[in-house]
Amino acid sequence: MKAPRYVTVAVFAPLRTTFDYLYPADCPIPLTIGCRVIVPFGRGPRPGVVVALTQHSAIAPARLKPILEVIDPTPTLGPDLFGLAQWAAGYYHHPLGEVFEMMLPGRLRTQRVVTAKTAAHWSLTSAGHQTLSDHLLGRRQRAVLEYARAAALTAPALAAFPFDARRVVRDLTARGWLAEHLSPSTAVVPSLVEHARFLALNPTQQASFEEIKRHAAHYRAFVLHGVTGSGKTEIYLQLIREVIANGGQALVLIPEIGLTEQLVSRFRERFGNRVAVVHSGLSERSRVLAWQQANTQVIQVLLGTRSAVWMPLPALRLIVVDEEHDLSYKQQDGMRYSARDVAVVRAHRADIPVVLGSATPSLESLANCAKGKYGYLEMQTRAGDASLPTIKTVDLRGLPLRAGISEPLERAIATTLARGEQVLLFLNRRGYAPIALCLLPAK
Repeated sequence: MKAPRYVTVAVFAPLRTTFDYLYPADCPIPLTIGCRVIVPFGRGPRPGVVVALTQHSAIAPARLKPILEVIDPTPTLGPDLFGLAQWAAGYYHHPLGEVFEMMLPGRLRTQRVVTAKTAAHWSLTSAGHQTLSDHLLGRRQRAVLEYARAAALTAPALAAFPFDARRVVRDLTARGWLAEHLSPSTAVVPSLVEHARFLALNPTQQASFEEIKRHAAHYRAFVLHGVTGSGKTEIYLQLIREVIANGGQALVLIPEIGLTEQLVSRFRERFGNRVAVVHSGLSERSRVLAWQQANTQVIQVLLGTRSAVWMPLPALRLIVVDEEHDLSYKQQDGMRYSARDVAVVRAHRADIPVVLGSATPSLESLANCAKGKYGYLEMQTRAGDASLPTIKTVDLRGLPLRAGISEPLERAIATTLARGEQVLLFLNRRGYAPIALCLLPAK
Protein backbone atom coordinates (compact mmCIF):
# COMPACT_ATOMS: atom_id res chain seq x y z
CA MET A 1 0.00 0.00 0.00
CA LYS A 2 1.42 3.37 -1.01
CA ALA A 3 2.23 5.92 1.65
CA PRO A 4 0.00 9.00 1.43
CA ARG A 5 1.48 12.03 -0.30
CA TYR A 6 -0.83 14.70 1.12
CA VAL A 7 -2.29 15.57 4.51
CA THR A 8 -5.60 17.42 4.84
CA VAL A 9 -5.68 19.53 8.01
CA ALA A 10 -8.45 21.42 9.79
CA VAL A 11 -6.46 24.40 11.05
CA PHE A 12 -7.42 26.12 14.31
CA ALA A 13 -8.71 29.21 12.51
CA PRO A 14 -12.15 30.73 11.75
CA LEU A 15 -12.16 29.41 8.17
CA ARG A 16 -14.78 27.06 6.76
CA THR A 17 -12.39 24.96 4.73
CA THR A 18 -9.56 22.51 5.24
CA PHE A 19 -6.03 22.81 3.82
CA ASP A 20 -3.72 20.38 2.07
CA TYR A 21 -0.05 19.93 3.02
CA LEU A 22 2.74 17.66 1.87
CA TYR A 23 3.33 14.49 3.85
CA PRO A 24 6.99 14.73 4.97
CA ALA A 25 9.10 11.91 3.59
CA ASP A 26 11.21 11.89 6.77
CA CYS A 27 8.25 12.06 9.17
CA PRO A 28 9.44 10.40 12.43
CA ILE A 29 5.89 9.55 13.55
CA PRO A 30 3.34 7.90 11.22
CA LEU A 31 0.43 10.27 10.75
CA THR A 32 -3.11 9.12 11.47
CA ILE A 33 -6.49 10.84 11.33
CA GLY A 34 -7.21 12.72 14.55
CA CYS A 35 -3.56 13.60 15.29
CA ARG A 36 -2.59 17.19 15.99
CA VAL A 37 0.06 18.80 13.81
CA ILE A 38 1.77 22.18 13.46
CA VAL A 39 1.53 23.60 9.94
CA PRO A 40 2.75 26.77 8.18
CA PHE A 41 -0.21 29.08 7.93
CA GLY A 42 -0.22 32.75 6.97
CA ARG A 43 2.44 34.65 8.86
CA GLY A 44 3.32 31.88 11.27
CA PRO A 45 2.77 28.28 12.34
CA ARG A 46 -0.61 27.10 13.60
CA PRO A 47 -1.90 23.88 15.13
CA GLY A 48 -4.56 21.77 13.50
CA VAL A 49 -6.02 18.27 13.31
CA VAL A 50 -5.45 15.77 10.51
CA VAL A 51 -8.78 14.94 8.85
CA ALA A 52 -7.58 12.96 5.81
CA LEU A 53 -4.52 11.30 4.25
CA THR A 54 -4.67 11.11 0.45
CA GLN A 55 -2.70 10.41 -2.72
CA HIS A 56 -4.18 13.35 -4.60
CA SER A 57 -4.74 17.05 -4.07
CA ALA A 58 -6.55 19.69 -6.07
CA ILE A 59 -3.60 22.03 -5.43
CA ALA A 60 -0.40 21.71 -7.45
CA PRO A 61 2.38 20.06 -5.39
CA ALA A 62 4.72 23.01 -6.05
CA ARG A 63 2.33 25.29 -4.18
CA LEU A 64 2.04 23.06 -1.12
CA LYS A 65 4.24 23.13 1.97
CA PRO A 66 5.06 20.22 4.27
CA ILE A 67 3.71 20.09 7.80
CA LEU A 68 6.18 21.39 10.38
CA GLU A 69 5.65 19.04 13.32
CA VAL A 70 3.62 16.04 14.41
CA ILE A 71 2.46 16.59 17.99
CA ASP A 72 0.81 13.23 18.65
CA PRO A 73 2.11 9.70 18.25
CA THR A 74 -1.53 8.58 18.50
CA PRO A 75 -4.76 10.50 17.81
CA THR A 76 -5.70 12.94 20.56
CA LEU A 77 -9.32 12.82 19.44
CA GLY A 78 -10.63 9.28 19.20
CA PRO A 79 -13.17 8.19 16.57
CA ASP A 80 -16.10 9.10 18.84
CA LEU A 81 -15.08 12.72 19.44
CA PHE A 82 -13.73 13.11 15.89
CA GLY A 83 -17.08 12.09 14.46
CA LEU A 84 -18.96 14.25 16.98
CA ALA A 85 -16.88 17.27 15.94
CA GLN A 86 -17.67 16.67 12.27
CA TRP A 87 -21.37 16.41 13.05
CA ALA A 88 -21.29 19.60 15.17
CA ALA A 89 -19.44 21.56 12.49
CA GLY A 90 -22.09 20.63 9.94
CA TYR A 91 -25.14 20.97 12.16
CA TYR A 92 -24.14 24.29 13.75
CA HIS A 93 -22.44 25.64 10.57
CA HIS A 94 -19.16 26.32 12.32
CA PRO A 95 -15.56 25.91 11.05
CA LEU A 96 -14.31 22.39 11.78
CA GLY A 97 -10.92 23.63 12.97
CA GLU A 98 -12.53 25.84 15.61
CA VAL A 99 -14.72 22.93 16.77
CA PHE A 100 -11.59 20.82 17.31
CA GLU A 101 -9.94 23.75 19.11
CA MET A 102 -12.93 24.20 21.40
CA MET A 103 -12.90 20.53 22.36
CA LEU A 104 -9.36 20.71 23.74
CA PRO A 105 -8.16 22.54 26.87
CA GLY A 106 -5.91 25.48 26.00
CA ARG A 107 -2.70 23.71 26.90
CA LEU A 108 -3.52 20.63 24.86
CA ARG A 109 -4.03 22.59 21.67
CA THR A 110 -0.28 22.81 21.06
CA GLN A 111 1.39 20.57 23.66
CA ARG A 112 1.78 16.83 23.78
CA VAL A 113 -0.86 14.89 25.66
CA VAL A 114 0.74 13.26 28.67
CA THR A 115 -1.37 10.18 29.27
CA ALA A 116 -1.75 8.72 32.74
CA LYS A 117 0.62 11.37 34.10
CA THR A 118 -0.70 13.88 36.53
CA ALA A 119 2.04 15.13 38.87
CA ALA A 120 3.57 18.52 38.00
CA HIS A 121 7.13 19.75 38.47
CA TRP A 122 9.02 22.82 37.29
CA SER A 123 12.52 23.22 35.86
CA LEU A 124 14.76 26.20 35.22
CA THR A 125 14.79 27.49 31.64
CA SER A 126 17.77 29.04 29.85
CA ALA A 127 16.16 32.44 30.40
CA GLY A 128 15.94 31.60 34.09
CA HIS A 129 19.67 30.80 34.19
CA GLN A 130 20.47 34.20 32.74
CA THR A 131 18.06 35.91 35.12
CA LEU A 132 19.88 34.49 38.16
CA SER A 133 22.82 36.79 37.44
CA ASP A 134 20.50 39.77 37.80
CA HIS A 135 20.78 41.36 41.26
CA LEU A 136 17.35 43.02 40.92
CA LEU A 137 15.49 39.78 41.66
CA GLY A 138 13.26 39.65 44.71
CA ARG A 139 14.29 37.48 47.65
CA ARG A 140 11.51 34.95 47.09
CA GLN A 141 12.07 34.82 43.35
CA ARG A 142 15.78 34.17 43.83
CA ALA A 143 15.16 31.46 46.43
CA VAL A 144 12.83 29.57 44.07
CA LEU A 145 15.12 29.94 41.05
CA GLU A 146 18.18 28.83 43.04
CA TYR A 147 16.31 25.72 44.14
CA ALA A 148 15.22 24.99 40.57
CA ARG A 149 18.84 25.26 39.39
CA ALA A 150 19.83 22.48 41.78
CA ALA A 151 16.77 20.20 41.52
CA ALA A 152 13.29 19.94 40.06
CA LEU A 153 10.59 21.92 41.86
CA THR A 154 7.89 19.47 42.99
CA ALA A 155 4.73 19.96 45.05
CA PRO A 156 6.40 18.76 48.29
CA ALA A 157 9.34 21.11 47.63
CA LEU A 158 6.99 24.07 47.17
CA ALA A 159 5.23 23.25 50.43
CA ALA A 160 8.56 23.38 52.29
CA PHE A 161 9.20 27.06 51.48
CA PRO A 162 8.36 29.49 54.32
CA PHE A 163 6.17 31.53 51.94
CA ASP A 164 3.55 30.94 49.25
CA ALA A 165 5.93 29.42 46.70
CA ARG A 166 3.12 28.41 44.34
CA ARG A 167 2.27 32.04 43.67
CA VAL A 168 5.95 32.81 42.97
CA VAL A 169 6.20 29.78 40.66
CA ARG A 170 3.14 30.93 38.69
CA ASP A 171 4.75 34.34 38.19
CA LEU A 172 8.13 32.87 37.19
CA THR A 173 6.46 30.44 34.77
CA ALA A 174 4.51 33.29 33.15
CA ARG A 175 7.81 35.17 32.69
CA GLY A 176 9.37 32.14 31.00
CA TRP A 177 12.00 31.57 33.72
CA LEU A 178 10.47 28.25 34.78
CA ALA A 179 8.94 25.51 32.63
CA GLU A 180 6.12 23.29 33.87
CA HIS A 181 6.16 19.55 33.16
CA LEU A 182 3.84 16.66 33.95
CA SER A 183 5.57 13.61 35.38
CA PRO A 184 4.33 10.09 36.17
CA SER A 185 2.12 9.90 39.21
CA THR A 186 2.36 7.05 41.69
CA ALA A 187 -1.31 7.26 42.53
CA VAL A 188 -3.18 3.97 42.32
CA VAL A 189 -6.55 3.85 40.61
CA PRO A 190 -9.04 3.51 43.47
CA SER A 191 -11.36 0.55 43.69
CA LEU A 192 -15.11 1.05 43.78
CA VAL A 193 -16.02 1.69 47.40
CA GLU A 194 -19.44 2.87 48.45
CA HIS A 195 -18.63 5.69 50.84
CA ALA A 196 -22.25 6.31 51.73
CA ARG A 197 -25.26 4.04 51.81
CA PHE A 198 -27.44 4.02 48.72
CA LEU A 199 -31.04 4.79 49.61
CA ALA A 200 -33.88 2.37 48.98
CA LEU A 201 -35.96 3.42 46.01
CA ASN A 202 -39.70 3.85 46.36
CA PRO A 203 -41.96 2.06 43.84
CA THR A 204 -42.08 5.05 41.46
CA GLN A 205 -38.31 5.51 41.52
CA GLN A 206 -37.76 1.78 41.13
CA ALA A 207 -39.99 1.62 38.05
CA SER A 208 -38.05 4.46 36.37
CA PHE A 209 -34.73 2.93 37.36
CA GLU A 210 -35.65 -0.49 35.96
CA GLU A 211 -36.95 0.98 32.68
CA ILE A 212 -33.72 2.89 32.05
CA LYS A 213 -31.60 -0.07 33.14
CA ARG A 214 -33.48 -2.30 30.71
CA HIS A 215 -32.07 -0.20 27.83
CA ALA A 216 -28.51 0.01 29.23
CA ALA A 217 -26.97 -1.80 26.25
CA HIS A 218 -28.39 0.44 23.51
CA TYR A 219 -29.35 4.02 22.74
CA ARG A 220 -32.55 5.31 24.23
CA ALA A 221 -33.39 8.83 25.35
CA PHE A 222 -35.56 9.23 28.44
CA VAL A 223 -37.26 12.30 29.85
CA LEU A 224 -37.35 11.80 33.63
CA HIS A 225 -40.16 14.16 34.66
CA GLY A 226 -40.06 14.34 38.43
CA VAL A 227 -41.30 17.05 40.75
CA THR A 228 -38.78 18.73 43.02
CA GLY A 229 -37.78 16.29 45.75
CA SER A 230 -39.02 13.21 43.88
CA GLY A 231 -35.57 11.60 44.03
CA LYS A 232 -34.23 11.99 40.49
CA THR A 233 -30.64 12.33 41.74
CA GLU A 234 -30.86 9.02 43.61
CA ILE A 235 -31.86 7.34 40.36
CA TYR A 236 -28.84 8.91 38.63
CA LEU A 237 -26.54 7.65 41.38
CA GLN A 238 -27.82 4.09 41.25
CA LEU A 239 -27.66 3.99 37.45
CA ILE A 240 -24.07 5.21 37.62
CA ARG A 241 -23.24 2.56 40.21
CA GLU A 242 -24.35 -0.07 37.69
CA VAL A 243 -22.22 1.56 34.97
CA ILE A 244 -19.07 1.67 37.15
CA ALA A 245 -19.56 -1.92 38.32
CA ASN A 246 -19.40 -2.98 34.65
CA GLY A 247 -16.22 -0.98 33.98
CA GLY A 248 -17.91 1.96 32.22
CA GLN A 249 -17.89 5.73 32.58
CA ALA A 250 -20.74 8.18 33.06
CA LEU A 251 -21.15 11.83 32.07
CA VAL A 252 -23.41 14.05 34.20
CA LEU A 253 -24.20 17.55 32.91
CA ILE A 254 -25.49 20.28 35.20
CA PRO A 255 -26.52 23.79 34.09
CA GLU A 256 -24.76 26.07 36.57
CA ILE A 257 -21.46 26.22 38.45
CA GLY A 258 -23.51 27.18 41.53
CA LEU A 259 -25.03 23.68 41.61
CA THR A 260 -21.64 21.99 41.37
CA GLU A 261 -20.53 21.99 45.02
CA GLN A 262 -23.71 20.45 46.39
CA LEU A 263 -23.88 17.80 43.68
CA VAL A 264 -20.16 17.01 43.80
CA SER A 265 -20.27 16.36 47.54
CA ARG A 266 -23.21 14.01 47.04
CA PHE A 267 -21.49 12.12 44.23
CA ARG A 268 -18.20 11.86 46.10
CA GLU A 269 -20.02 10.53 49.15
CA ARG A 270 -20.99 7.57 46.97
CA PHE A 271 -18.05 7.16 44.59
CA GLY A 272 -15.06 8.78 46.34
CA ASN A 273 -12.26 10.07 44.11
CA ARG A 274 -13.60 8.36 41.00
CA VAL A 275 -15.44 11.65 40.35
CA ALA A 276 -13.90 14.56 38.40
CA VAL A 277 -15.43 17.99 37.94
CA VAL A 278 -15.21 20.36 34.94
CA HIS A 279 -16.53 23.92 34.76
CA SER A 280 -15.37 27.35 33.61
CA GLY A 281 -14.14 28.32 37.08
CA LEU A 282 -11.33 25.75 37.03
CA SER A 283 -7.71 26.68 36.40
CA GLU A 284 -6.17 25.61 33.11
CA ARG A 285 -4.03 22.99 34.84
CA SER A 286 -7.08 21.51 36.59
CA ARG A 287 -8.93 21.26 33.28
CA VAL A 288 -5.99 19.47 31.65
CA LEU A 289 -5.76 17.09 34.59
CA ALA A 290 -9.49 16.29 34.41
CA TRP A 291 -9.19 15.80 30.63
CA GLN A 292 -6.33 13.32 31.05
CA GLN A 293 -8.00 11.47 33.92
CA ALA A 294 -11.17 11.06 31.87
CA ASN A 295 -9.26 10.02 28.76
CA THR A 296 -7.23 7.37 30.63
CA GLN A 297 -10.24 6.14 32.65
CA VAL A 298 -8.64 7.07 35.97
CA ILE A 299 -12.04 8.55 36.82
CA GLN A 300 -15.39 6.93 36.06
CA VAL A 301 -17.78 9.84 36.66
CA LEU A 302 -17.40 13.23 35.00
CA LEU A 303 -19.59 15.97 36.43
CA GLY A 304 -19.62 19.29 34.62
CA THR A 305 -21.33 22.20 32.96
CA ARG A 306 -22.00 22.39 29.21
CA SER A 307 -18.37 22.21 28.03
CA ALA A 308 -18.02 18.77 29.66
CA VAL A 309 -20.08 17.31 26.80
CA TRP A 310 -16.91 17.46 24.65
CA MET A 311 -14.65 15.61 27.12
CA PRO A 312 -13.05 12.28 26.13
CA LEU A 313 -14.64 9.26 27.83
CA PRO A 314 -13.48 6.07 26.07
CA ALA A 315 -15.74 3.81 28.17
CA LEU A 316 -18.81 6.06 28.15
CA ARG A 317 -21.94 4.04 28.99
CA LEU A 318 -24.44 6.64 30.30
CA ILE A 319 -25.17 10.36 29.92
CA VAL A 320 -27.34 12.31 32.35
CA VAL A 321 -28.51 15.88 31.68
CA ASP A 322 -29.92 17.31 34.90
CA GLU A 323 -32.37 20.24 34.65
CA GLU A 324 -32.45 19.64 30.91
CA HIS A 325 -34.78 22.60 30.34
CA ASP A 326 -32.23 25.15 31.61
CA LEU A 327 -31.13 27.78 29.09
CA SER A 328 -27.58 27.66 30.50
CA TYR A 329 -26.98 24.61 28.32
CA LYS A 330 -26.97 26.93 25.30
CA GLN A 331 -23.60 28.44 24.42
CA GLN A 332 -24.11 32.09 23.50
CA ASP A 333 -20.71 33.05 22.06
CA GLY A 334 -18.11 31.39 19.87
CA MET A 335 -19.68 28.23 18.53
CA ARG A 336 -23.33 28.44 19.52
CA TYR A 337 -24.65 25.04 20.51
CA SER A 338 -27.01 23.30 22.93
CA ALA A 339 -25.11 20.94 25.24
CA ARG A 340 -28.33 19.01 25.87
CA ASP A 341 -28.82 18.34 22.16
CA VAL A 342 -25.14 17.47 21.69
CA ALA A 343 -25.45 15.04 24.62
CA VAL A 344 -28.37 13.30 22.91
CA VAL A 345 -26.46 13.04 19.63
CA ARG A 346 -23.36 11.76 21.43
CA ALA A 347 -25.44 9.10 23.18
CA HIS A 348 -27.02 8.09 19.87
CA ARG A 349 -23.63 7.79 18.16
CA ALA A 350 -22.24 5.77 21.09
CA ASP A 351 -25.40 3.62 21.28
CA ILE A 352 -25.93 4.29 25.00
CA PRO A 353 -28.87 5.64 27.06
CA VAL A 354 -29.25 9.32 27.91
CA VAL A 355 -31.48 10.60 30.72
CA LEU A 356 -32.93 14.12 30.56
CA GLY A 357 -34.12 15.00 34.05
CA SER A 358 -36.32 17.95 34.99
CA ALA A 359 -39.25 19.02 37.12
CA THR A 360 -40.35 21.20 34.18
CA PRO A 361 -39.23 19.49 30.93
CA SER A 362 -38.74 21.68 27.88
CA LEU A 363 -41.48 21.74 25.27
CA GLU A 364 -39.18 20.25 22.63
CA SER A 365 -38.37 17.28 24.88
CA LEU A 366 -42.04 16.72 25.62
CA ALA A 367 -42.75 16.93 21.88
CA ASN A 368 -40.13 14.24 21.26
CA CYS A 369 -41.86 12.09 23.88
CA ALA A 370 -45.21 12.58 22.14
CA LYS A 371 -43.63 11.52 18.83
CA GLY A 372 -42.17 8.40 20.42
CA LYS A 373 -38.56 9.51 19.96
CA TYR A 374 -37.96 9.71 23.73
CA GLY A 375 -39.27 7.56 26.53
CA TYR A 376 -41.33 9.37 29.16
CA LEU A 377 -40.95 8.56 32.87
CA GLU A 378 -43.04 10.48 35.38
CA MET A 379 -42.60 10.89 39.14
CA GLN A 380 -45.21 13.17 40.66
CA THR A 381 -44.70 12.33 44.34
CA ARG A 382 -41.87 13.35 46.61
CA ALA A 383 -39.51 10.73 48.00
CA GLY A 384 -39.72 9.75 51.66
CA ASP A 385 -42.18 11.59 53.91
CA ALA A 386 -41.90 14.93 52.12
CA SER A 387 -45.13 16.48 50.89
CA LEU A 388 -45.80 18.89 48.06
CA PRO A 389 -46.46 22.54 48.98
CA THR A 390 -49.90 24.11 48.65
CA ILE A 391 -49.90 26.35 45.58
CA LYS A 392 -52.48 29.06 44.91
CA THR A 393 -52.58 30.95 41.62
CA VAL A 394 -53.74 34.57 41.79
CA ASP A 395 -55.08 36.21 38.61
CA LEU A 396 -53.70 39.78 38.73
CA ARG A 397 -55.93 41.03 35.92
CA GLY A 398 -58.31 43.55 37.38
CA LEU A 399 -56.64 43.55 40.81
CA PRO A 400 -55.10 46.77 42.14
CA LEU A 401 -51.43 46.59 43.18
CA ARG A 402 -49.69 48.48 45.95
CA ALA A 403 -45.90 48.71 45.42
CA GLY A 404 -46.25 45.77 43.06
CA ILE A 405 -48.03 43.57 45.64
CA SER A 406 -51.64 42.41 45.25
CA GLU A 407 -54.15 42.48 48.12
CA PRO A 408 -54.34 38.64 48.48
CA LEU A 409 -50.55 38.46 48.74
CA GLU A 410 -50.45 41.33 51.22
CA ARG A 411 -53.01 39.57 53.45
CA ALA A 412 -51.09 36.28 53.24
CA ILE A 413 -47.85 38.01 54.23
CA ALA A 414 -49.52 39.78 57.15
CA THR A 415 -51.12 36.52 58.39
CA THR A 416 -47.80 34.64 58.16
CA LEU A 417 -45.89 37.36 60.02
CA ALA A 418 -48.58 37.50 62.72
CA ARG A 419 -47.87 33.81 63.43
CA GLY A 420 -44.20 34.63 63.95
CA GLU A 421 -43.18 32.86 60.73
CA GLN A 422 -41.07 34.00 57.78
CA VAL A 423 -41.90 34.96 54.19
CA LEU A 424 -39.78 34.50 51.07
CA LEU A 425 -40.67 36.52 47.96
CA PHE A 426 -39.16 35.41 44.66
CA LEU A 427 -38.75 38.16 42.06
CA ASN A 428 -38.77 36.80 38.53
CA ARG A 429 -36.96 39.75 37.01
CA ARG A 430 -35.02 42.61 38.53
CA GLY A 431 -34.59 44.59 35.32
CA TYR A 432 -37.09 44.61 32.50
CA ALA A 433 -40.45 43.04 33.30
CA PRO A 434 -41.03 39.73 31.47
CA ILE A 435 -44.76 40.48 30.98
CA ALA A 436 -46.99 43.54 30.52
CA LEU A 437 -50.32 43.90 32.34
CA CYS A 438 -52.96 46.61 32.32
CA LEU A 439 -53.87 46.95 36.00
CA LEU A 440 -56.46 48.97 37.88
CA PRO A 441 -55.03 51.91 39.85
CA ALA A 442 -54.51 51.21 43.57
CA LYS A 443 -57.13 52.78 45.87
